[in-house]
Amino acid sequence: MKKTTIALIVTTALAGCGGSGDKQTVTRAPTPGSLTFTYPADSTSPGGDQPGVTSTVPTTAPVFLRFNKSIDTPLTDLPDVLVLKDATGNEVTLTDVMFTGEDKMGLAAKPDTALAPGTSYTLTAEGLEVGGTPVSLTADGIRFRTAPATSGPILSQTEGTGFELARTIPDGGSDYPVTDFTTFRLQFTEPVDPQSVVYGDTIRLTDQAGEPVNAEVYVRGHRVTVDPEGYLDPTKTYTLKVTTGIKSALLDDALSEDRTLTFNPIDSRSPTGKRQIMAQAAETLSGQLPLTGEDYNSVNLSSPLLGPDNPTAVTGTVFAELGFIPKFEAAGQSIPLRIDRGTLLTGSSVVVKVAGAVPAGFESDAVEVRFLSDANGFLMPNPYTDAVDAPRSLELYVDMALNTGNTIANGALGQQLMHVQLVGTAIVEDGKLSIEAVGVIEPDVMGIDTASGLISFKLNGFRNVEDAPLQAGFADTEAPFIKSWVPGDDNQDKLRPGDNLVVYFNEPLLPSSIHSDNIQLEKNGVPVDANLKANGGSVVIDPVEPLEHGPAYVLRLNPDGASSQNGSGLRDLAGNTFASQVALPFQLSPTEPGTPTDQSPLALITHPGFPCAKDITDTNVSNGNQGRCTGGKDDDDLLPIGQLETDKPIIVRFSQNMNPETIIPGDSLTVERQTDTGQWEKLDISEYTLTTEPRSLTITPLVPWETGRLYRYTLNANDSAIESAAGLPLQTVLLTQDKWEATHRTEGGTALVNYFTGIEKKNATYLPLRNLPAADANADLDYTKDLEAGSQAGESVANAVGLASNGVSSLDPPQQDSLVVDAGIGCEVGESCPEDKFIYLTAMLDTIVAGQPDEQGRVPVEILPSVLATTSTDVWAKIDTTLLDLFAQFNIANTGIEANERIPTGPLMMRIRYPRDANGNVEPLNGFLYTNDQGQFTFELILDVYLDAPYLNPSIGPAYLDHNLRSYPIHDLGGDRLTLRGPVTFLPDGRIQIQLLNVEKVPIDVEVRGDIKLNSNNVGGICSLVPNLCNPLIDLLGLNANTVIRLEIPEGKLSLTYLSPTTQQ
Repeated sequence: MKKTTIALIVTTALAGCGGSGDKQTVTRAPTPGSLTFTYPADSTSPGGDQPGVTSTVPTTAPVFLRFNKSIDTPLTDLPDVLVLKDATGNEVTLTDVMFTGEDKMGLAAKPDTALAPGTSYTLTAEGLEVGGTPVSLTADGIRFRTAPATSGPILSQTEGTGFELARTIPDGGSDYPVTDFTTFRLQFTEPVDPQSVVYGDTIRLTDQAGEPVNAEVYVRGHRVTVDPEGYLDPTKTYTLKVTTGIKSALLDDALSEDRTLTFNPIDSRSPTGKRQIMAQAAETLSGQLPLTGEDYNSVNLSSPLLGPDNPTAVTGTVFAELGFIPKFEAAGQSIPLRIDRGTLLTGSSVVVKVAGAVPAGFESDAVEVRFLSDANGFLMPNPYTDAVDAPRSLELYVDMALNTGNTIANGALGQQLMHVQLVGTAIVEDGKLSIEAVGVIEPDVMGIDTASGLISFKLNGFRNVEDAPLQAGFADTEAPFIKSWVPGDDNQDKLRPGDNLVVYFNEPLLPSSIHSDNIQLEKNGVPVDANLKANGGSVVIDPVEPLEHGPAYVLRLNPDGASSQNGSGLRDLAGNTFASQVALPFQLSPTEPGTPTDQSPLALITHPGFPCAKDITDTNVSNGNQGRCTGGKDDDDLLPIGQLETDKPIIVRFSQNMNPETIIPGDSLTVERQTDTGQWEKLDISEYTLTTEPRSLTITPLVPWETGRLYRYTLNANDSAIESAAGLPLQTVLLTQDKWEATHRTEGGTALVNYFTGIEKKNATYLPLRNLPAADANADLDYTKDLEAGSQAGESVANAVGLASNGVSSLDPPQQDSLVVDAGIGCEVGESCPEDKFIYLTAMLDTIVAGQPDEQGRVPVEILPSVLATTSTDVWAKIDTTLLDLFAQFNIANTGIEANERIPTGPLMMRIRYPRDANGNVEPLNGFLYTNDQGQFTFELILDVYLDAPYLNPSIGPAYLDHNLRSYPIHDLGGDRLTLRGPVTFLPDGRIQIQLLNVEKVPIDVEVRGDIKLNSNNVGGICSLVPNLCNPLIDLLGLNANTVIRLEIPEGKLSLTYLSPTTQQ
């Protein structure tokens, strides 16, 4: 094999572009062992704590080293040789240390846990021998910095202090020169509010005459890209200005001052005005990249949700434009490189499995990777060695969009990734330019998980001009189209106030075409304001005012049409127009308009903790419990102290729209920590941020919660109460040992307090679920027949419980028979009303996908216990009125009791209980994901559930009765727990849907007991005058209503449908 350095590209690699094509062989003197490559790249700062212009790296980045000779140090010694420390000197354990090839010239290692975000690290080697020579990495080690987090504690999402522009790539220096084909990449210290980035206003690129330069702007997290259209004019002076109008998405802070970069772009052409463009093809032969030891052009994704091994092999051709090498070398500058916006690489299909074990039932089909903007690279002299045969170092910065052929996968994985840094080497081998590069991407998965993917990139040039393909043959000439949208035609009943809309295209659109002229939301025919945001091939439409039940909405794309001639309408990266005028009508589930005024809102989820007010007399924090739900039985389960990972927020999700002005940190909402002396100390409101959505609140700490520290948070429901949009207080007391009147439904209660301790981060995925669709769409715990979408003819519907009656029996047989001789649900005994035998659920559920399959191959899913509320139904009691009618006939006693009496249950409450071991210790409540015998992706859940009927009053006339539906355990017939099972499917937009049914009938024996006591107020006739004489007669005759009403939930009639959030937030 003949090798030359990149300096000879002019006469070798460019042969494929019309150069001379002369073959050259260069004989080199032997060189000692030396370092030639590192990932992460060394980014020693010229001063200060932040590194120079080199981009930060993901926290999941591994370590790779490459040398020019074989490593002599034994592999078993290498874990002690390599030392990785953070800026404070804390050492990071490196695992999986291995050689990256049989030549032993490369090393790979992984930190045992993800690195800390926004932190500087140094990698050193002590005692390393290469080619018989002791080798150190650099004089002061390989220095790099991790990227700030995209979620979690506020400070983990920042670099430094304050909202500032951290770095610009390129910066105009000799290592990163600004040329006529430069794309500017701006990295900020905090995530950027995308709505504040307005090209031509808050950020602008202008020429020396002050005229704006046409450019596309991309925003994602901390990163912004400004991609000029066409080439800049080297004869002009340009100014890139970033103004204080750009705001942080964290605290809404503005930049402290305008930032300006003024430059004269370097002419990248040859002296004759020619541009040096080379075709580079992804290596298609099998083999391993020497830098990583992984397959050529592979991207292997891993995450708790996906599992550890999800590879795709990438193919395709790129066209790389190089600056004229002699010019840049003579000036001591890096050689710039550009790859066109719109470049397409295609990855092989990935079979989607949960935790790498259970097939989800679909695969991705082709994975398309498009360059959103021009990728810019820089070829530099090797910074680690002066050896003349060392490869050049390469840094390449890419903004890419991911799309997949499969519609579901496109919704689940489609997105844009900004400023992906590929670090590698470039060398000419056998007359062809060969580029090898390494990078790490961290894409979102279904909007609930973050994956890490190692890129092992290898591109080869073409030795002869006749072998190189023409760039024109790779032009995109196809118009974009819609693959799916939220809510979609078939899932509009799953939309709620506060939700956004999403349109998933097959490819990314130009940001400049995504504006209110081309995308409009109408409400009853009138346009309403909405914020628009692009994320790869997805466009998110976020209504400024929450969506409402009742109005007819239409989402219009290209409402005024589109034209490729004048560039109007939505367009893809190549300018192809989405030519259709598309109207997407939708309407939220029918219900009463507005927020309910007859039912207070409930906290359905409080994470961590349980969503009820607690009886403080039962609280014993030192014993690990925080009491029982107020109003429950004295022997109810004690609720355990909650746990919260140190980097996770407190989340509360409500049943109704809330008034954000009543959610006041330090007032209606407080967070406290227990001091070392056992005292409670309120956290200052500067120590956390509060984010409110119409039906949720999120408390994010400034710094991580302390491991082992005890905290508590309080939601007020009385004084300074948190209120719904209708002004009703948060209802926190859900239970009673008495019988509530309907007036309680608009009351609040005592404060809802949850204790929790901070725990270390888990290798698991937090998956919040909603019970949708719901017939009780406005969550007023009343079902409005003929308006809301419940059962029409007795068929089961989602999130409903069908009830049946199996007759009655006396509580005191054989001595006394009850006056109640039968019972029905929904209508009088003997009548037919199959559609009225349902109650409808309002609920949410938080789960944690643990990620490690058990011995049966099932993936455990931890369920965080919560509350399910239901609408009321009517129990109709059939009464034997023979004696009562006789008494009334002779005016002895007229009780007013009819032969059929309606007893409304009122709203019911179901509490999921914490399971316990034989010693009474709380255990995780786990469900399981698996593939059943028919190949269906399935979820199974076995629960302990309490049922309460706090509004049920079975009293009839003078019969003063009570019931046993308080902390009543419901379970399978013949069992002691409730078993639910059903299919897991995926909507076209990538959301997960879990449909559960009870696998056995569930008996509910309602015991009604009490006394018949006549008085002047509840009876007419003679007994109203002398009730004390009549009551003994009642007792003598044995008249009573002590009854067991035998209800049941038939098999398959308890239906729970859970839905994950939209993949785009």
